[in-house]
Amino acid sequence: MAGMKRSCSRGPNGVRSVMTFDKTFNLTDVHVTAALYKNVALLNSRTMEHPGFFGAFFLHGNLDLSVFAQFFHHIVLEFADSPNPVLGSDEEKAM
Repeated sequence: MAGMKRSCSRGPNGVRSVMTFDKTFNLTDVHVTAALYKNVALLNSRTMEHPGFFGAFFLHGNLDLSVFAQFFHHIVLEFADSPNPVLGSDEEKAM
């Protein structure tokens, strides 16, 4: 979470990553939603781009609003002291 907070909050140089959420896997009755971001503290010398990292993972059994509300409530609490993170999603309806 610390790396995700550093990369997705506005830093002194103004560079920040979008924290994206993607419901990626169905493992039988369990779904996995991953938070992804670009680590702005690192730079690939070949491509001159920030590498992508996995952030928080959320394992859940349903795809309804109340389940995602619990996950995002936890994310909001983690970012309470961070300035304006930018969020994105894969347009999962409940998200």
